[in-house]
Amino acid sequence: MNINLYGVRGHIEIYFKENLPQYTVLEIRSKSSHPDDARLFMVSAKKFSGTYAVWSS
Repeated sequence: MNINLYGVRGHIEIYFKENLPQYTVLEIRSKSSHPDDARLFMVSAKKFSGTYAVWSS
């Protein structure tokens, strides 16, 4: 399955804008290159306070 990273990025940025506005998305990466993991991503973001956070799914 081929997942469009640009589409994923758009959805993630909308989610952060609506639910986590104190964070700025820095990077979105595929969690692995295994075909079964095609829908798994990692997101790093910076909080306005200067701290960082990482989410994985």
